[in-house]
Amino acid sequence: MKENFPLNTAEYLCIAFNKKLNKQEHRLLLYILERGEDGFYISLEELKSITRVANPQMNLKVVRGLSTKRVGYSLTVQGKNLEGEFSPVSSYFFDGELFHLTTARELLPHHQFTLLFREVHLPTFIKLRQRGTLKIYERFVKTHMESSKLTFDIDELKALLEVEDKYSRFYDFEKHVLKSILDELNSFTEYQVSYNKIKKGEGKTNRVIALEFEFSNKEEILAREQTEELVGVARDRIKNFSNTWELIYRSIKKNGFEFTRDTLKYSMGGGVKDFEALLEKAIEERTVLTLNKPVYEYTALIDNPGKLSSLIYNKMISYNLQYSLNISFLNFIRKVKKINSITYKDSDYEIRVDYTDPSRGGFTIWKF
Repeated sequence: MKENFPLNTAEYLCIAFNKKLNKQEHRLLLYILERGEDGFYISLEELKSITRVANPQMNLKVVRGLSTKRVGYSLTVQGKNLEGEFSPVSSYFFDGELFHLTTARELLPHHQFTLLFREVHLPTFIKLRQRGTLKIYERFVKTHMESSKLTFDIDELKALLEVEDKYSRFYDFEKHVLKSILDELNSFTEYQVSYNKIKKGEGKTNRVIALEFEFSNKEEILAREQTEELVGVARDRIKNFSNTWELIYRSIKKNGFEFTRDTLKYSMGGGVKDFEALLEKAIEERTVLTLNKPVYEYTALIDNPGKLSSLIYNKMISYNLQYSLNISFLNFIRKVKKINSITYKDSDYEIRVDYTDPSRGGFTIWKF
């Protein structure tokens, strides 16, 4: 799909299962989404612990049932009508002990198809079991770029949730409808959700006429807390707290906490002088390597000191014959025979050579 349709601009949006999932199917679905793999094996014993069902035949029935459920989606964006359908479990195989499950491509974070859903985490939609929760979440997804709040008149909200003829008392509406919706939003979406009651007049006993839902991004809250933690670790070395805070915060959002923490510790080993510049450079360089998977990796027993240099040379000229004339690269090749660990880098490639012990070594090549 070449075009990208952000869901928050959709004039119409609907994502739903063709049939409601039972509790056991829902538990298995949550496990599959947590793994985020296109295919994996799971033992019958492990499946029992996930579904909380001891009977083997019942567990087989759960897998069969989930594989027959289908998620349909339809939306209208910029006048274009889009629709599709998939099963979260696209196939399964059971040999009596192990299940092999294949996950739908639409649920894989790395798949190009998910560009369609770049403004929202699609798996979130299919985690939600209640129609009411889905309706509120859908409404927020379509408006969240403008505000983190969502306000409903009580009558409007009851109509949206299809309970307009029930629960004349707000207390009953809150207890039997709103509480479970709020619990599900907080458990399965990327937001921490609460609501404020808007009353008619100032009195405590006055009638509730509207609700204002507030959505706070959990990842945003966590990223800010983690930023404060790492700023505290390096506090003695920081001169410009505002710039360094923003640098660490952006890295956590892009690369994750562990990556940023490890890069910070590495940078602190470089001394106090120019710490902030060193940290910025380290984050930039490590980010490039993280985003670019190695194009080639080799590790083996090395019985000849020239073996690695020969392998690297042949591999690089297979990518670009000009490396046979590149003076910097040829100097690097000569040093490989003499130095245990060494790195070569230009605008197109980075090569790292390491010896784990005198008889075993290897190299990794990245392309930028």
